[in-house]
Amino acid sequence: MFGTKKANSLIAKERIQRRRSLLRPVGIVTGLTLLFTADDWLLIFLARELQLEGFSDPFLAAAAALLTVANALLAVAIFRLMRKKPMCGAEGLVGETGRALESFSGTGRVAVHGEIWRARALAHVTKGQKVRVLSVRGLEVDVRPLSSEEAAGAST
Repeated sequence: MFGTKKANSLIAKERIQRRRSLLRPVGIVTGLTLLFTADDWLLIFLARELQLEGFSDPFLAAAAALLTVANALLAVAIFRLMRKKPMCGAEGLVGETGRALESFSGTGRVAVHGEIWRARALAHVTKGQKVRVLSVRGLEVDVRPLSSEEAAGAST
């Protein structure tokens, strides 16, 4: 009996978690669309109320629909950018490949993204060998040398 209640509780928590993970992107995109569209709708409303020549109701409705769709697409693009892996800073270096500037065991220098970093490696690294960044600690990166097969597929 106790195990069944606990299992049902875990299942309910998983369902709630799944709903939240689905609702978050929808909420962000909807909020951004409303934020971007508010000023467009205000201008369209003012054009209608001021009865400006050349702006008929069907034209204003089409303009409002077009602007809303464009703003929704912009909101989706912004949301995708928010979810992308960082391309700069410490987070952007992890997993990237670089090249050893000198032979070293322990600490040495490597070039990653055109920058020279102080590096630490557990294995011996030879000059010119490709390395993969494992982590970043301040101004020092932890690296491991790539095998010849990995180096052939990796780009610096």
